[in-house]
Amino acid sequence: MISKTKQDTGVSPVVGVILMVAITVILAAVIAGFVLDLGSSISEDADAAVSFDQSYNFADESYTMDINTVEMTNADFLYVESPVNDSSEGDDDENVEINGDIEASDNVDGDVALATDAGHSIEISDLEAGDEVQVIGVLSGDETVIATQTIQDTQG
Repeated sequence: MISKTKQDTGVSPVVGVILMVAITVILAAVIAGFVLDLGSSISEDADAAVSFDQSYNFADESYTMDINTVEMTNADFLYVESPVNDSSEGDDDENVEINGDIEASDNVDGDVALATDAGHSIEISDLEAGDEVQVIGVLSGDETVIATQTIQDTQG
């Protein structure tokens, strides 16, 4: 005599309904996120690429820093903070030479603007070993430090 045994190989109806409801809720949340654009509140930082070139001036025993904009990814503009053009120490425009279409009068709180696009450069002279030069990018009014370079003592 042959006996037949019943084997349950499927998912119970209750578990199946729970899984379908969970999948529906997840899909609804994802679609609502795209429709309501919930990710738009995430802010972007300014981004750019700059290069630094340091040289020593034997005549006045000081350093000069050339800063070049290599790429402007998404920054509105860049500006430079250094000890010689810091607004708290007075305006020292004779130590700043700008190459490009940015004027020396274009500044942000006393700091000289560097660039609105790639290919501009600024030369800052009369720096000392240990001085720090920062390039700050601005995007929609928000400032981000793009790069910082400290003058290295190459004559010590």
